[in-house]
Amino acid sequence: MNEFFDKLFEGKSPEEMVDTIVRLNRFQLNRKTHIKKYNKIRKLHSVILDSMENYIFNSKYDFNKHINIIMNDLKKVVKDLDIEFDLDDPEDIVTLSELLFYNNHPKIEPVTDIYIKKKRFKTEDKNKMLESMKNSYVGLFEVVDVDSWDGYVTLQDIFTKKTFKIIDIALSSSCHIDEKRKRYLYNRIITYEDVSFSSGLHYMFTSNSKEFLEFINSKKYQKYDGFVNCLVLYDLFHRDSSVQIVTNHNYK
Repeated sequence: MNEFFDKLFEGKSPEEMVDTIVRLNRFQLNRKTHIKKYNKIRKLHSVILDSMENYIFNSKYDFNKHINIIMNDLKKVVKDLDIEFDLDDPEDIVTLSELLFYNNHPKIEPVTDIYIKKKRFKTEDKNKMLESMKNSYVGLFEVVDVDSWDGYVTLQDIFTKKTFKIIDIALSSSCHIDEKRKRYLYNRIITYEDVSFSSGLHYMFTSNSKEFLEFINSKKYQKYDGFVNCLVLYDLFHRDSSVQIVTNHNYK
């Protein structure tokens, strides 16, 4: 068995090794009943995300106008934060989706609300997913438990102490609990029927992330609007090289 893994990981970087572990774990998980249900729900969510992305980029929706509102208001709060998005980067698309699809900015109507109001979909399952997205929960969580065998990750909001048990195959396969190096995750959780999962937003930090801890301890997180927290943490996450983790950031 050791010889098998030696050959499997031969010549691979640490990131490639983690990705291989995730793929192996996904293979065994996909045979389980609760993961089959989860995969169907993820597929439904992905269909809605595709539709919403087409809406913000290819319709009369003024994408640039909305982003400019967000960035201009951001600079009124955090003057030295300069962010540019790459529309070819899946992680940046996830961030833009978070900013525009959900209730993050007081001047911008979330795309989820627009879809519900306009009755965009005719099927019950899609409308039910829209309501789940509208009622989703965004927060800053500590990773308190990982069950890689069944694909579960337990997250606890560090401020409210509210706990969620989500299914996340990649995260459960690549993250572990270490009391000396706690892991924190900025995440939006959607619950459809009895299955909770991430919207795709994953900004991971550890208790060694100095700037992250300074931001949290300053209590600015509790005072800022959602779009400010999202972008401050986006910036911190992309400048923090201490965390290497595989996440389900692309559900297409």
